[in-house]
Amino acid sequence: MSGLERDNLRRKLIEAAAWWRRSRARPRPDPWLSCSDLSQTELVCDCGLRWLAEASATKRVRVTVATKCFRPRDFNGTQFKKLQPENFQCHGPGLSVVELEPTLDQVVFAGDSLRLRCRVTSAEDNHRVWWARGDAHFQARRLGSSANYTDYLEPHHQHQQRGGAKFKTTYLPDAVESMVEIQELNNTHSGEWSCLVQGEKGNHTRTVSIYVIAHDTKYCPTNVTSNNRGSYVWPRTVAGVTVELECAGILPTHHREIKFSGRSPSSSLPAMRVAKHACTNEGSWHELDTSDCPFVSETTKILEQFASTNISASKTTLVDSIRSLSNFTRDRKILRDAMDIVFLAQTVEQYTNLQATLSGAKETATKLIDIVSSSMAATKELLNRAEILDGSCRRLLNCLWNVATSTPTLTRAATPHLEMHQFTRQPDSFSGLTCNWYRLNVHSTERHFRCNTNNYSKLFNSEDEILDAQIQVPSSLFSKEILKAANGSEEENPTAATSTVQLQFFVYDTANLFPRVLAGGSDTWEVTSPVIGARIGNQEEEMLLEDGVYITLRIWQLCTEIRLVPEELSSG
Repeated sequence: MSGLERDNLRRKLIEAAAWWRRSRARPRPDPWLSCSDLSQTELVCDCGLRWLAEASATKRVRVTVATKCFRPRDFNGTQFKKLQPENFQCHGPGLSVVELEPTLDQVVFAGDSLRLRCRVTSAEDNHRVWWARGDAHFQARRLGSSANYTDYLEPHHQHQQRGGAKFKTTYLPDAVESMVEIQELNNTHSGEWSCLVQGEKGNHTRTVSIYVIAHDTKYCPTNVTSNNRGSYVWPRTVAGVTVELECAGILPTHHREIKFSGRSPSSSLPAMRVAKHACTNEGSWHELDTSDCPFVSETTKILEQFASTNISASKTTLVDSIRSLSNFTRDRKILRDAMDIVFLAQTVEQYTNLQATLSGAKETATKLIDIVSSSMAATKELLNRAEILDGSCRRLLNCLWNVATSTPTLTRAATPHLEMHQFTRQPDSFSGLTCNWYRLNVHSTERHFRCNTNNYSKLFNSEDEILDAQIQVPSSLFSKEILKAANGSEEENPTAATSTVQLQFFVYDTANLFPRVLAGGSDTWEVTSPVIGARIGNQEEEMLLEDGVYITLRIWQLCTEIRLVPEELSSG
């Protein structure tokens, strides 16, 4: 159907609707609309055509069998004659529905023509309809049943038809139809075009983006991105456009829908989870956003489920959950993404906090330590990123100390990457402690942990032993002055000197859980030695020592001695 035929048909339908309301009592149909073939017309079968359905039902007008509905979606392809007049609704009594055509964003060429159509059904007499392109608004004064006028988008185009746009608004019975016609597109027409409707029962806005392609238009080239939320192929895109792709893992790649949108949030797809990539005005890709998409790695999905599951505070449930997580992380090569570490740390932290509220069992404590050891098998880069994202390494380290504190009966735990040892001592009889982490000879890979009560012992006990780490805790650790400063006087706390304390030691074969995260990113050195640490369990107050703590570490083929002066040492 040509444009002229379509306009003639629309005029006839308007006149017929008016005739029907004036002459429902007539005994016979009007001969000039006695038979209507609307098969080539995209009919919107809502309240705006209820009059035609009533006329057809009462034999006042004959509608051919080939006439079918185009909208709404539920009636698409349905024969007009099969619908009853009560089926012609406008989404609820008295509520207006605004439809904008075309419904999808348009990529067009300079010099082409374009027509935008906005239709308001179940309209009220006081409805106002106008158009906006960005911040510019265009509104016609109502003159009778229609309003026509031409406006220009840019001041310097006032005398040039190529810069203009023609606006036409027609007021139908129970509906308003407004159109924008652009005879010759140019780059001034690019942007978001909105149809704005204002009425007593609410306001509506429908928006479509127009992208005009000219000889000097910039583009972003085809681009491929891949991360833990999927791989995406971004098509060649006009500058200034944000591309939206359906998330990976939801649909196969060849079924994903592509949507081009402007920068306004109103042009997004709320019902569809999408990945977004912005093409800047300069023609370069920027701001990849896949945060709304699910993870594609099965490992990440499972660990995310562990982290998001609320565990009840019952010993049986906690033990089963810790055992399941331990079995899952037994393969130490499965941690391949920073989010794996993030979710693992969050889960371990949750389990550790629950364990502290229950009577701690050695089995759960040992398994939690083993899970933390599994995380050390990840690469330094992954652990560093996880620390930046969520402080995951600090979370895991704090969990180790808290597990040891809540399980005082667990005196030793050895895993492939770390060891834990804790000793019960009485402060008044403490004479210092020196602990060595060593190998029996240069060919051995198995390490041993040994502590001597005599302080300042020799660095090596034999010629064959290979010392990897040593820590020397001074005998003045629990001097009366320090105990008084930390726990109060004997009158205030008479059991301070006689009660037992836990001395906790952790030693790590690598420094993977101790990434150096600096804001400037200018740091060029890294820790390559083992790491050894000591803490007093349940000691909340900071302690300033009279004597220093000596730590010896093996760095590559060197043996380095580090002394921590009292002012730098705290209870952590």
